[in-house]
Amino acid sequence: MGFVDGRRACVRGGRAGHLPRRSDGVVRRDGVGGRAVGDSSFDTKKVSLLYDSLPLLLCLDDPPACRRALHVRACPDGMADEKVASLGNKSPMEAANKPVMDRLAASSLYGLVQNVPEGMVPESDTANMAILSFDPKVYSKGRSPLEAVSMGLKLEGEDVAIRANTVSLSDAENYEDRIMLDNAADEITTEEAAILIDAVNSELSDKFKKLYVGVSYRHCLVWKGANDKYNFTRPHDIIGKKIGEYIPDSVEGKEYLEYMKESCRILDKHPLNEERRMRGRLPANSLWLWSPGRPLSLPSFKEKFGLVGTAISAVDLIKGIGICADMKTVDV
Repeated sequence: MGFVDGRRACVRGGRAGHLPRRSDGVVRRDGVGGRAVGDSSFDTKKVSLLYDSLPLLLCLDDPPACRRALHVRACPDGMADEKVASLGNKSPMEAANKPVMDRLAASSLYGLVQNVPEGMVPESDTANMAILSFDPKVYSKGRSPLEAVSMGLKLEGEDVAIRANTVSLSDAENYEDRIMLDNAADEITTEEAAILIDAVNSELSDKFKKLYVGVSYRHCLVWKGANDKYNFTRPHDIIGKKIGEYIPDSVEGKEYLEYMKESCRILDKHPLNEERRMRGRLPANSLWLWSPGRPLSLPSFKEKFGLVGTAISAVDLIKGIGICADMKTVDV
């Protein structure tokens, strides 16, 4: 089985509260052509996100054929997008010339599914675990431990992995008065980010905590004994907002807040960021911590389904899921 994700590896369709479902829980039909989930032409019980079986009709109807066939789950992040006035009030996908996808849709089963269980935050780790039939309520420990696995880090004992974004904040005398300009630091390159991560490590790393370079703006802070239950704000949720209301509090989150403030002190006037400003790019002038988690393990995909799986992704999170499930991974 192949699992191919999009640029940022997240399936956000199927968020709680955003699904047009019938009273019996089956999603409604959309568009024309093909068969939508909810049609009377087949048994809808066969199409569901069951965590003990792959939701594929072929597997249910003919298990031997399932093991002979190639199954690809392609997860293009954000492909649905929003409607745009200049495109005749169509989304980019609606307006795009996509004959192959149209042909597939015309002869396929299609619809909406809720990938994230009720009560859980609709994030990449929960959604993608569910897509691969691993119940996120049982296995999810946050995105950071998965990213750490993909980066080759071995978490032990009291180690807590924390996502550390390089972000772009506005200028202000007080850290709390800065505005979140970009949660991805203007799509900083991995090479530039590595220079900044080294600068922070040189001053802030110790026997309890250390930063590790990931991809682009996505990095990992391993902090021994940290609180893995602390409820951080996700930086992509506060674009354009003053960060004072969203930074860690000065009691339970005091150490986290001090770390973020110190990272800003180190990075704001770093020569690389001065150069970025001269090039018209936003500075990567702070680290933003979020999504802490402890080590996790997943059942073997092959033992669970009798299928050999491969995860193809440029994003550490997806590769981490593949590694934890004993799938092959491909570097792209």
